[in-house]
Amino acid sequence: MMIQRLKANPNVTLADYPQLRLIAWHITGVDEIPARQAFTLYETNWSYVSVNQLSQKEITLVRRLALEYGNGVFAPRGGQPIVLEGVHYA
Repeated sequence: MMIQRLKANPNVTLADYPQLRLIAWHITGVDEIPARQAFTLYETNWSYVSVNQLSQKEITLVRRLALEYGNGVFAPRGGQPIVLEGVHYA
């Protein structure tokens, strides 16, 4: 699977990703957060994410963040690390 690389110093718009918005409930007064912060939120709060509610767009975001900030590994707190095999940048 090929995905597009994130832009330099990207921000993530919370309204575009419902599960991220839910786990970022404590972040107020902003519409966007840095992509690195989004990745950290997903990893540390994954147990609160309703995986069956993730849109394809949000799944792609998590994959992109894992490639960019996790070196291809998504390691949710308290869970098994997930290695994104076969996912590469376009």
